[in-house]
Amino acid sequence: MKYLRNNKGGTLMITIILLMIVTVLGAAMLFSVVRELQINRALEDRTIARYLAQSGIDHALYVVETEYESLEFPYVKEVVLINDSRIYKFVIDEDESDITIRSTGTVEIDGKMKRKVTMDATIQEDGQVIIEE
Repeated sequence: MKYLRNNKGGTLMITIILLMIVTVLGAAMLFSVVRELQINRALEDRTIARYLAQSGIDHALYVVETEYESLEFPYVKEVVLINDSRIYKFVIDEDESDITIRSTGTVEIDGKMKRKVTMDATIQEDGQVIIEE
């Protein structure tokens, strides 16, 4: 009983230890959430860049379909979207019997490239289109 009466500061120590444990767990959870947000943002940027590259392929296929007779190779076109932060560029070239297209989708923030995806397409002599990423 004498020990229980002289327990000065014991509650304070337990409270401080529990507070430290809660702080460490909270910091770990915060770090995890921030990291997950970074991963999701990178995935979103890569997906947007991929769609931009696909848009370049689609645009180039349209150009080949509608303007093939008047094209001078290599034909280069760059399209800038959404305040200069979303860009796709494609190059159409002809070699022997095939037409090749190289399209690049780029996501930029403040003028700095964040993500870039390149896709290649080949229009074969029989008209079949083969797309590779």
